[in-house]
Amino acid sequence: MDIAFIYIGLAQSLFSAFIIYFKKPRNIANRILGFWLLAIGGMFALNVVKLHYEATQDFWPISLTLSTSFPIFLYIYTKYVVSDYSTFQRIDYLHFVPLLVGCVVLIYFVPSLTQGIEEFKEELNNINSPNEVGYVFKLYIWVYCLLALIFIINYRRKIKNYFSFQSYKNSLNWLIFIIVSFLVIYNYIIYISTKYYLGAAMPHIEAFRSGALLLFVYIISFWGFKQNQLATNIRSPKLNFLKKGDESESKRYTKSGLSPKKAEQYALRLIDYMDHSEAWKNNELNVAALSEATDIPKHHITQVLNENIQKNFYTFVNEYRVKLAMEMIVSPKYDSLSFVGIAFESGFNSKTAFNIFFKKYTGMTPTEYKKKHS
Repeated sequence: MDIAFIYIGLAQSLFSAFIIYFKKPRNIANRILGFWLLAIGGMFALNVVKLHYEATQDFWPISLTLSTSFPIFLYIYTKYVVSDYSTFQRIDYLHFVPLLVGCVVLIYFVPSLTQGIEEFKEELNNINSPNEVGYVFKLYIWVYCLLALIFIINYRRKIKNYFSFQSYKNSLNWLIFIIVSFLVIYNYIIYISTKYYLGAAMPHIEAFRSGALLLFVYIISFWGFKQNQLATNIRSPKLNFLKKGDESESKRYTKSGLSPKKAEQYALRLIDYMDHSEAWKNNELNVAALSEATDIPKHHITQVLNENIQKNFYTFVNEYRVKLAMEMIVSPKYDSLSFVGIAFESGFNSKTAFNIFFKKYTGMTPTEYKKKHS
């Protein structure tokens, strides 16, 4: 059982790290999560080394040093999920100083590391694992997890007037679940490790620790793959500066009772819903359905589209469909699909409507577009 958890954990960590790191769109949050999974993979690899050399000692100096990176990755991952940073901020490298210090201390106080595995195993027999380190590490974990939760709280405060929390992506409940899971699982690992160092009989301790860590790998792999970096540089849509000839359009909504501020909030909510739900793939989507999904009155949706987003419902929805169709046309993955197939996959309900709007939006027919980008 120990061996199964270790090898499955190593394979799953490396596989998830590769998939998430290269997941599109390539953003900094996914790269951080990819590196975190590699670090967790390093923990499983350490156990593989122990199995290979039939070591009975627990390589706690190395595993503890490697573990110091996990709360850091959790904190930084949270920060970049809720931010719009396109590159890693230099100041965040400072968080890895404890890891660097741990490596230096490890090499200095455990010189056998540079002499070979057998010398390291022998030296470990003479080193008593300090149980106090476990308590310090617990505090270390809690501090970083609380800092990560603060990021989420601040994010929620920032967007509460713009987005509905009905979406788990906007509420970040999935990220809170990851933080709580990390706290529970790693405190469990620390607890059983402490009991083991105090002399408790645990013949299958590695199965418990590796099994718990593997469970966490599955948790962050699943949610990390599903989630994209959120946008927090919330900007209000530009209000429509009407021309003299458009005064009738303005008067049309004078008695609607919708304030400019509320209209901006509704506009952002509409865009957020369309970006994340892909409701436009449903060729029967209408204003009533959009109203029910976003909790915005139907007449206000029409007003917000015309005045704030400056598009009618038909244009607003079909632009999403055309953008997907453009990607599908140039992607080798959809070479087997005809233009009709692409039209229906994108949410259009007829080839004619697809051709008309595609040319209006791109200035080219689907055939011309494909030839140009082949």
